[in-house]
Amino acid sequence: MKNLFLFLLTLLSLTAFAQSGSEVLPLPDSLAVKLESCKNDDLARAEALVEVIRYFHINRHYIESRPYVEELSRLSDRLDDAYIKAMSDHVMGLLIGETENRPNDAFKHIHSAYVLASQLPENEENINLRVRIYNSLGSCYSQLGWEAECYDCYIKGLELNDKIKNKQNEYILKTNLLNIYNAMKKYDEAIAMGKELLNDKNYVYDKYVPYHCIANDYKDKEVFDTALMYYDSAFLYADSPHDQSRYYTSVGLTFISMEDFERATNNLKISLYKYSDVNASETEIMDFIYLGYVYGLQAKQDSALFFLTQGIEKARKENLASMELDGLLRKFELLCDFHKTDETFQDISRYLHLADSLQKTNDATKLESLWLQQEFKQKETQLEYERQISEMNHRKQNVVLFFVLLVLVLVILIMVLLLNRKKMLLKNKDIQLQNEALMKDAMAKELDLRNREMTAKTLVQVQRQEWVTEMIQKLKAAADDKKALSEHVREIIRNLEQYKNVSNPDDFDYYFTKTNPDFYDRLRADFPNLTSNELRLCAYLKMNLNTKDIAAICNITPESARVARSRLRKSLNLVDSNVDLASFLSKY
Repeated sequence: MKNLFLFLLTLLSLTAFAQSGSEVLPLPDSLAVKLESCKNDDLARAEALVEVIRYFHINRHYIESRPYVEELSRLSDRLDDAYIKAMSDHVMGLLIGETENRPNDAFKHIHSAYVLASQLPENEENINLRVRIYNSLGSCYSQLGWEAECYDCYIKGLELNDKIKNKQNEYILKTNLLNIYNAMKKYDEAIAMGKELLNDKNYVYDKYVPYHCIANDYKDKEVFDTALMYYDSAFLYADSPHDQSRYYTSVGLTFISMEDFERATNNLKISLYKYSDVNASETEIMDFIYLGYVYGLQAKQDSALFFLTQGIEKARKENLASMELDGLLRKFELLCDFHKTDETFQDISRYLHLADSLQKTNDATKLESLWLQQEFKQKETQLEYERQISEMNHRKQNVVLFFVLLVLVLVILIMVLLLNRKKMLLKNKDIQLQNEALMKDAMAKELDLRNREMTAKTLVQVQRQEWVTEMIQKLKAAADDKKALSEHVREIIRNLEQYKNVSNPDDFDYYFTKTNPDFYDRLRADFPNLTSNELRLCAYLKMNLNTKDIAAICNITPESARVARSRLRKSLNLVDSNVDLASFLSKY
């Protein structure tokens, strides 16, 4: 009985996003206009239908989405678009799962969508679809009672959602995880995640669900006061009558666990009668059965039998065999307690037939579910294998591309090195040519200088030769004329004395300008006030003659030569005594 009690609580919790009120949700004008405007364009029509279906599903009005889901399914068969086909299979599976008691059929459609979506390129839109498919697969597993597989789907959905950071997907997956944590008896994890959602400032979705789930966890941990506090908080966010009814049912079940039968009865009656127009069949049947159960615990036989009978008949009418079976079992236990076993034979027969039928149905469903799970795992293994092959091929392509790029870089590098080497060779050749030109120019200048020196020496030699010849002629004349010999000798002596003691400035200037043609002109350009004697002194200094030599050439004393040098420094504006006069003049 406790297992069935937990099953009914889980059934209540898992309808958090699936249930809606009885009111019809109108289609917004913007979506209606969009649908109308693309009647002749299948692809645009399909995209508009996806938006319309998503609108109804977000607002938990699955029944109103049926005609649009069916139209999208027909369009997807005509269009060669894997995304549209995956979306069509997904929403069809959602519709079947939320409106019909056929979880295996829902699983087939959603699994088909999973296979198609896994082969789509990895972009934000396709990842978003895959995350929603994981969420729907988890819901299918939950309906089939496979909590571990359901948990894995929600976790995979959250991990995949980290790539696109979609908050809506994150909140829905975490909210669904709250229910699975409860079914797996991981109460502390469920409470922690529920509080995390409530403390998240960006969580703008229905806070009723996390409050209600946390309350269920505390109730199952038998922390009843805290559970009631969270149920009361959930009621503050219960916008729909259905959520309000579920609040009273859950509180009533909590009081049953607390053995406070009076308050349990009051809350279950409020859920049953005040919200009879909006209650789901499962909720109404649960209220009937548990009211009968509570009255039985209080030994109120007639009331207990009345409510149990009502619940059994309602379950039979709605074809909810498991709930009818639970009602029959409780009625049988009640009649046995009151020693009315003679009234139970018909119910026992019905119970045994129903139990056998339900067992067969459950076995068939379980067998089909196992087959579907096996098929799903095979396809998932195949997809994983194909994905690994694709990744391996991609890695091979990357390796080949890397080596191609590496070879290309090496070729470019070699070409650059060769070009640089060629440039260096050309540059070195240019430098070599420049050096050769400079050497030729220097050699030409040196040759010119030597030619000028040789010319000057030749001229001096010629002058001396002429002078010697003249002296020889005079000596011969003196030898022929003995009377005039003494006179001729005296004249020769005078000429020798003159040659020794008298310097001919013009001759010096003539010979000097032959070897230094621009010296005087450049000095006059910089120092126009220099006298001819000062210019000539500069020439002597340029020739590196010392003071004694200069004094001898000019036929003056060395002291006079030093004075002349000092005056020349002033004329050249050489105030700094560290500047050498000869070095200064060497620049000209």
